[in-house]
Amino acid sequence: THKPLPVAMFMAMSLMWMADTLRANERGEASGSDVRRAVASVIAMLIPASLLGYGDEGPRYITTYLLAIGVFVACWAKRAAFEKSNKAMRALGWLGDWSYGIYLMHGTLQILIAEPLKEQTGNVWLTTLVTLPTLLFVSWMVYRFIEAPMIRIGKQLTKRIAG
Repeated sequence: THKPLPVAMFMAMSLMWMADTLRANERGEASGSDVRRAVASVIAMLIPASLLGYGDEGPRYITTYLLAIGVFVACWAKRAAFEKSNKAMRALGWLGDWSYGIYLMHGTLQILIAEPLKEQTGNVWLTTLVTLPTLLFVSWMVYRFIEAPMIRIGKQLTKRIAG
């Protein structure tokens, strides 16, 4: 019987440390070797931490974390090209706008849609094909009808208070 270890906070803190090292490099406070060491350290600890913390689900977490780290580091390395591209900046802005809704709704949609559909069909790709667009749509709704209006109200209140 596998008793999972509580590794989520450790993983989150490790990823934040890695990202902070990247930012420190941008400010000239960390060298390229510091960045490589941070990325390599996070990847090296990722495998045992995921296997100890998530048991049979460990390989899935390892794959997901590696993919996320790869995308993050690649985007960071190419940030100047992104900043010059209006299309890329719009896409990244869109993702930023919707990210809170994605964060809020992904667990609920996993329980309501993904798990039952995967159990019923046994098809991970079909489950992803149905769940991901639904998540993006629901996240857009959260942004459009809840988050954006609240941001506007907050700005109005701030202006009123500031005089």
